[in-house]
Amino acid sequence: MWVARPVPRRVRQPRVCPLGASAAEQLVLDWSVRNDPPDCTPPHETDYHALQLHHELTQILRDEAGYSAQAAQTLAAALVRGMRKRIGGQEFYVPAVDKRERDAAIRREFNGLNRKEICRKFGISKSRLYAIVGRQKP
Repeated sequence: MWVARPVPRRVRQPRVCPLGASAAEQLVLDWSVRNDPPDCTPPHETDYHALQLHHELTQILRDEAGYSAQAAQTLAAALVRGMRKRIGGQEFYVPAVDKRERDAAIRREFNGLNRKEICRKFGISKSRLYAIVGRQKP
C-alpha cells in the first residue's frame, strides 16, 4: 500500500553579515533568504543601501587608511549614521579621481619600447597611451 509522505522543505540558513550587522541590516539579509524571487524589493530598501554604503566605507577605511577590521567597522557605522541624518534622501556627487598624476607617471615611465607593459600596468588602451604621451605636460 502506498502512503503519501510530505516532502520535506529545504530550510535555508539565514545569511550573516561578515562584519556584523545592525538589526536593520540583518533584517534585510534575512528577508533576502526567505524571499527567493529576484524582482521583489525588501520592505526597507533604504536599509539595504545603508548596508552597501557601510560595506564600502569599511573597505575604504581598511584599504586606504589602514584601520583594523573592528575599527573600520565602528567608524563606518558612525559615518553612515551621520550621513543618513545630514544628507539622507538626497543625491550627492562624488568626483572621479584626478588623472593628472597617473598621466604624469605614464609620461615618465614610457620610453617608446614598453607600450605593452605601460598599457597593462595602468589599464589603458594603446590609443589612450598615445593620446596621453602626445599631449603637452600641464
